[in-house]
Amino acid sequence: MRLAGTIMNRGRVLLMYTFIPISMILLSIHWVYLLVGQDDSIVHQMQHYMYYLLPGLAFYGIGDLQKRFLNSMGISRLPMLCSFISLVFHGPWVYFLTVYLDLKVVGFGIAVSISNATTCILMLILTLREKKIEEAIFFPNSESFFGIYEYLRIAIPSTMMTCMDWWSFEIMIFTSGYFGKTA
Repeated sequence: MRLAGTIMNRGRVLLMYTFIPISMILLSIHWVYLLVGQDDSIVHQMQHYMYYLLPGLAFYGIGDLQKRFLNSMGISRLPMLCSFISLVFHGPWVYFLTVYLDLKVVGFGIAVSISNATTCILMLILTLREKKIEEAIFFPNSESFFGIYEYLRIAIPSTMMTCMDWWSFEIMIFTSGYFGKTA
């Protein structure tokens, strides 16, 4: 059980180390879109959205890792409950931020970040109450930094499969940027 916790903590450490360069790329990607001829106003909105979405991406990564860990431990009701609670509040957050406060795209980015944070934090708190896996729940320690190579041998192909799936949607989004505001 302790090994499962160590492997999860390796994932947390790698997530945080990779999140920093990915964030830098995402925060400065607007010039690439402008270079390939995307509409300036759309690129500007996309960049504002990205500023407010980024904290949510960190929470999403940690939450997804926690969800996969819990599922591998045979605990699937907890991630489902946390996702459901977040889902119930996501719609009202979107309405409040985008319509009521008139934040438009920025409001949607904030709402997504709040929902991802809610799911992640609820899952982390409720995981602490699971007696079945309490031995596997601990903060990252020196063990978390050893065996990273073995972890990456499994993680990189898995990540590439996920990225290929996501990239297909990103290509559609990128293409839609050519339509402009009037479409």
